[in-house]
Amino acid sequence: MPGSSPRRVLNRLGPVVLVFAGALLLARCGRDAGYETQGFERDTGGWILDGAVVRDVGAAAPEGVHVVELRPGGEGPAGFLRRALELEPYRVYRLSFAIQGARIAHRSQFPITLNGDDSLGVVHRVAFGRTPSAGRDPIENGWREVSCQLFSPVERNVLQIGPQREGFDEPGLGRIWIDAVAITPLDERRRIGAGLELAAWLPSEGVLGRPLRLHVLCFDPRGSLRTVGGVPTPMAWTGALELEGGGFELPERIRFEGEAVRSLEIVPSRAGIQRLVLRHESGLEIRSNPVVVTPEEPAVRHYWGDLHIHTNRNHGSWAARSVEQNYAFARDVARLDFAAVSEHFLPRPLETWFEGVAPVTLRFDEPGRFATLLAIEYSGPNGHYNHYLRGGDPLKMLDRTDASGARVDGVAAMRRLGGRFLAVPHHTMQLDPVDWRFADREVSTVSEIYSNHGSSEEAGAWWSHPDQLNASYADSMGAPGHAYRDALARGRPLGVIASSDTHAGRPGLTGLTCVKSPALEREAVWDALYERRCYATTQPRILIDWSVAGAPMGGTARLEAGEPLTGDLRVYACDAIERIDLVRDGEVIRSLAPGELDFEAEGIELGEFAGEATYVYARIHQRDEHRAWTSPVWVVPRDRADLEIEARDLRYDAATETLRVTVHNVGDADADAAVSLHSSRSVPGTGSLPPLRGDQVRCTLRVEPAGADRVRLLGNAYCPRNGRLYDYTGTIELRDARLIEIVHDASGAIRARADGRLEWETELGRNYEGSQCKSGESTDFELLIEPGAEAAAEIELRVQGVPPAAVATGRRVHEKPESVVLGLSNVHARSFADEREGRVPAGGETELEFTGLPAGETYTVVLDPEDRVPEIDERNNSEALLATGR
Repeated sequence: MPGSSPRRVLNRLGPVVLVFAGALLLARCGRDAGYETQGFERDTGGWILDGAVVRDVGAAAPEGVHVVELRPGGEGPAGFLRRALELEPYRVYRLSFAIQGARIAHRSQFPITLNGDDSLGVVHRVAFGRTPSAGRDPIENGWREVSCQLFSPVERNVLQIGPQREGFDEPGLGRIWIDAVAITPLDERRRIGAGLELAAWLPSEGVLGRPLRLHVLCFDPRGSLRTVGGVPTPMAWTGALELEGGGFELPERIRFEGEAVRSLEIVPSRAGIQRLVLRHESGLEIRSNPVVVTPEEPAVRHYWGDLHIHTNRNHGSWAARSVEQNYAFARDVARLDFAAVSEHFLPRPLETWFEGVAPVTLRFDEPGRFATLLAIEYSGPNGHYNHYLRGGDPLKMLDRTDASGARVDGVAAMRRLGGRFLAVPHHTMQLDPVDWRFADREVSTVSEIYSNHGSSEEAGAWWSHPDQLNASYADSMGAPGHAYRDALARGRPLGVIASSDTHAGRPGLTGLTCVKSPALEREAVWDALYERRCYATTQPRILIDWSVAGAPMGGTARLEAGEPLTGDLRVYACDAIERIDLVRDGEVIRSLAPGELDFEAEGIELGEFAGEATYVYARIHQRDEHRAWTSPVWVVPRDRADLEIEARDLRYDAATETLRVTVHNVGDADADAAVSLHSSRSVPGTGSLPPLRGDQVRCTLRVEPAGADRVRLLGNAYCPRNGRLYDYTGTIELRDARLIEIVHDASGAIRARADGRLEWETELGRNYEGSQCKSGESTDFELLIEPGAEAAAEIELRVQGVPPAAVATGRRVHEKPESVVLGLSNVHARSFADEREGRVPAGGETELEFTGLPAGETYTVVLDPEDRVPEIDERNNSEALLATGR
């Protein structure tokens, strides 16, 4: 209405998220005039309208009756506002304006750039939430005020507001109106020691008398970086730093003259652990990472890298920068030794990867200086995995002839291509939580325990360093049952890495992986990851050496029951070590508080070896709240067989109707293996689960044989992503059956009642609001049961007091059932198909064949070593294979 204030008119557009992606650096005095609120009544007030028009919208405008409209007509240039600005160098200004848009698509964004006329100059971005309006004009959505901060090291600047051409031609963006633009100076200036930080990096190893290169960087730990010459870089600054380090020959000070990064040679003059201290006139003091200086060239070095980088080629927007810029930043700014751009498989995987990612990755690979790995991210119902190829042939990673746009089984797809690869799960408790039951131990030897999203170490502690953005999951604690420790509890021998998962062109500044390798080459880095010779940090380049019972980090020790467990640990940190936690089988068994930069100890008591497999890892806490995690050391019994079958070892040949099963013995004693085969033809509860609609509140149930006279009951509850909180309640009544163990209960939902029934109660959706979960939230359980002659399980389930939309049992789908009854006693008798036996040598394998098996059924293989019921261990678990006939 006429005369209305902007704040009364700004409404109803929906959440607008400002993602700060600018370079915020030094401050000094200058002019402090601002720019008055700008409407568009008489003239454009100094704004240049390129591809935009001034439109009369009457009383709907916050200032007068005119607004600027971007994307007029929808076919021409996207349109933007641009003007010259005189700013006090290094002073912070607030830019605000009123905005609304029509037909805004999900996650539609446009940038605000300073001193850049294309996407390379992004300093901020405005992101619209999903708005369902299909109106022609933005008036249907209402006005919203948005604001951001900006500053510059120079007086004369160019500010631009509006969408860029690249990436913003989708019809869903619609028209955008802008009005009431204001630029206001704030009483805030960026300077070293006040919002801006310095970092000093050296190689982790040095040789006496041989020059090392010191690399000093100034950056905003919570902001993104501008670009210079097309390469993302911090903002330049002028000043001096004093240097101190008794173990080096070095100048007294270094000076920056309008530079962003300084690099110079220094010479180690003393063996041992050495560090540099750099002091700024503001009082800020920083310390370099530790360097191990030796008289001779070391046989193994510590190399640092970021293996999870997104770009503007696919998953990221223009703010994520190009593939070239990310690799250049990783190599020249963050000073990493290795890196991998791991774009999502979807959408347009072939065009994006073969033409835009793979060639650049191969071009940046420079053995001895900078190693790059060919990588891609697959997302599916069993979790998100980054895949890393050992070699340099792109055709071993993706099939160029595969034009499918659907989600795929990345492990199966890459196996068909024949290359060696790793499949590394990440943010395991979020988005599509990782189902550890389906993790492939051959290709998944490490897991990403930390990224800018936070730590996946344990549920209920979704933690990130305070300086790291963590914008997506700030209010979430993670899905129980899907944490890194849950994988270890299931017998998955996983080492750890950390990465940035950057979508802002900042690889190497959040989450780092350290590998111990004899050479800086792609294959050598890959081998170190595969063999778990690696550890993870939130950012600092801490040096860690960890061993248990003589076995190194990521390795396996063999002991007799009753022998004491001891560990050796050396930590050379970047800040005082506040605490070291030693974690054994998911519990902190010892905490040490050194309070110093360095810690060295041998023979740390870790308890007694009880004769069952166990693991121990170390978690380091620095005073500055940064953390590091070692890969565990596993301890297993000596002179004992250890048999296993994995899904990869079940191979069905439809032409001959033959199923081949490979049994591995990873122990050090020969063993006899008995493998029984079961079919789903006559027992629906053992069949493959059918696909169900992703928008349904649903449950899936499955019964599997689990060794002699035992069965396994598996259940999964699911709710879609729609912002609602679902209350799941129900009971499980076992008839003529005995519950042996609750093997797995992701959310702690199952407990015994006085009447003998099991009660199932949980809430889903609490931690998955908005865009925090891609496909929904699920929880699962696994029960080991000894059935009698007439055994059955009756499961009654309610969601919000009513039956769920669907319950699937094998291949049968029950629509809104009051209850579901599954027979248990006849699972073995009715599903048993055949049995094979074979001798498996220590450290070897043997192949068993089952013939005459028609396609289209689900065949469950049960390993019963030496005719004994296997322990509850994923390595001796049943594995199901769907024989598809392909």
